[in-house]
Amino acid sequence: MSKTRLGLVVFLALFVGFFAFQAKALMAQNKESQYVAKEEVISSNYFSVGSSITIDGKVQGDVVCAGRSIVINGFVDGDVLCVGQSITINGEVRGNVRVVGSSVAINGKVARNVFVAGSDVNLGSKAEVGWDMLFASAYSDIRGVIKRDLEGAGAAITVGGSIGRNVNLYGDRNDSSKNNNNKNQTITIAKGAVINGNLSYTASQDAVVEEGATIKGSNDRHDFALNRSGDASSAAAGYMWWRIIVIFAALLIGLILVSWLKRPIYEISQKIFIKPYATIGYGLLFIIVTPIICVLLMFTFIGIPLALMLGALWLMIVYIGKVITAIMVGQEIMKRRKQDESKKPSIVFSMVVGIVVSYIIFSIPVIGGLLGMLATIFGVGLIWIYAKEKSMRSTL
Repeated sequence: MSKTRLGLVVFLALFVGFFAFQAKALMAQNKESQYVAKEEVISSNYFSVGSSITIDGKVQGDVVCAGRSIVINGFVDGDVLCVGQSITINGEVRGNVRVVGSSVAINGKVARNVFVAGSDVNLGSKAEVGWDMLFASAYSDIRGVIKRDLEGAGAAITVGGSIGRNVNLYGDRNDSSKNNNNKNQTITIAKGAVINGNLSYTASQDAVVEEGATIKGSNDRHDFALNRSGDASSAAAGYMWWRIIVIFAALLIGLILVSWLKRPIYEISQKIFIKPYATIGYGLLFIIVTPIICVLLMFTFIGIPLALMLGALWLMIVYIGKVITAIMVGQEIMKRRKQDESKKPSIVFSMVVGIVVSYIIFSIPVIGGLLGMLATIFGVGLIWIYAKEKSMRSTL
């Protein structure tokens, strides 16, 4: 992994950490606890949003969830994609684990890859990762078995487990070499650690390699300087990671929308092809006129609070508008792919498909930007029409 890519992982951790915090605040409004009992078997994908989510049973598909506290003690045959404040995985996952949270602990067996971002990341001594692990955190403690590569970034990193191949780390940029206290060391290879390949890291000072640690390959430290030849590739890597950040953020917002506003989303989706030009017109009207109204209100003292609230509402609706359109795209894709006409496609799965496909298209230079703008306008227009019709029904 390049230096810039690892640096961007740190930024990713801070960014998604912010969204995890926002999710915590939103989930606090939902007191419902979700529980899968030990003897229960879910024969499909499991989607859940709640204050507390505990899975002691078996899930034969993927687990997609968001909550304050998430605990997986059972068996998951597919992937785990979750966002929360506290995430603990003690069971077995046959697929990949991709989680974001304030505190993340993995103590079980993961057959494939682990991607994790958070404030505190822990891979327990009994944990096992079948392929690679990529992490971004402020503090991380890696004690388990990783059968291939370990890559990550953080302010304080401790590696004390068995790594099948290479370790690539990006440490703290601040120079704490004036203080030789081990607590200030960015990277520590703890006693009992076994690295079967090379150790390569970027940090302001040498890593601490405790007595009893084994590094079978090379031990190389790199500084933070970037040469000019790497600028182009660094910019490309930065753009790629930024797009990943945008998709993750949209998935989080989409999950909240389809979980709490399932009926409005369904009703909006029924209007996607009804009067499309009028929908675009309403969207443009809202996007252009609202900021003008906000500016005019700012000229009056009593109108300043209203301008601020209206501006915040404008920003929220504009952002949600693009997500709404992406969800509609996902629903149309799933309608055309489903075999059984009597069954409605899962709105959560449609959301995931729509956002991933749409936001990849939006990342295409020039054309993607134009399509993203059109999607935003169209989504805002759909919200306008829904709110207008609901208001008219309430007055009758």
